[in-house]
Amino acid sequence: MRDDEEVEVWLLVFAEHSVVGTHPSRTRLRQGMSFVPVTSRDRECTDEYFQRLDDDVDPGHGSYLVTATLRCLGLTVHPGGTVALIRAGTDEQASIVLHQAGDGVPVPAEATQISVVRDWPGTAWAERAKVAGVPGSSPRTDWPVNTALRALGVERGDHPDEATALGLTLPT
Repeated sequence: MRDDEEVEVWLLVFAEHSVVGTHPSRTRLRQGMSFVPVTSRDRECTDEYFQRLDDDVDPGHGSYLVTATLRCLGLTVHPGGTVALIRAGTDEQASIVLHQAGDGVPVPAEATQISVVRDWPGTAWAERAKVAGVPGSSPRTDWPVNTALRALGVERGDHPDEATALGLTLPT
């Protein structure tokens, strides 16, 4: 790889108890978290979901992207669980946090981005923790990946950021 070549990594990150199903690439992290890498083949599968959309589904909603990705990985989310889809590249990051509605717990009134793939069990909603760039002047703790990891309950402790606390090495 050349020094000027763009590197981009997609990961689905979650608390181990939040996800239903197994995946051969599931990797355990610190603090009871795990991740599954989202490969180019998985992203092609997700693109196929987008090509088969009904007219009444808004594909711009992060919940659709995350639930389609989960389906392609053969995973779902336990009621009340939360997962994050993060994208980290050399020059920018993005993250989406998906919340699965809990049993008997209503979706919060302020929830937006409620569009899930067909036959998804229950209601889920997403929030973009951050959607663009890694500004040189912003603290690392405000970068999209760290914001999403905080939403999952990751504690930074004495580490410089949440990703480091989990043992994740991301492109910088």
